[in-house]
Amino acid sequence: MMAGPIPLPCITGLEPMPMPILDRCGVLPCVALAAAMAVHAPLAWSTEAVCRAENGGDRIELPVPASADPFAFHTAEFAERFRVSAQYLQPANKLKTYVYDFRADTAVLIHAAEYRLDDASCGVLKDGFGLNKVYSRNYEREIFVQCFAVCD
Repeated sequence: MMAGPIPLPCITGLEPMPMPILDRCGVLPCVALAAAMAVHAPLAWSTEAVCRAENGGDRIELPVPASADPFAFHTAEFAERFRVSAQYLQPANKLKTYVYDFRADTAVLIHAAEYRLDDASCGVLKDGFGLNKVYSRNYEREIFVQCFAVCD
């Protein structure tokens, strides 16, 4: 036979008290937790990334703004040679880049990369990261792709 809810002890280890946690432990532990989380808050966010690509003397610059939409891609093309696509998912701090080679009437993925844009290293990443040299199958054409973080 049950006499009622079983009281749980407070996080601080004091005598058992009824739920919820604020009633059991008071506001102070919650404030302390919020303060601890604020200490670890990021100092600089990357608001966007810029990827630069070079092929046969031609250069393109692809701005990639931060987005929470996993279907938002930004694309630039070298006429009938390569396509460069990129996506910056800010909630995951992840920049994804893709290089496609045009074969006949189809774009074929020949390179994919992912980079973490951690807040702590944003200042370092603004100087460039991910210098990639990618070759296509036909005529061994090459493309260089490098990205840069734009920090607040």
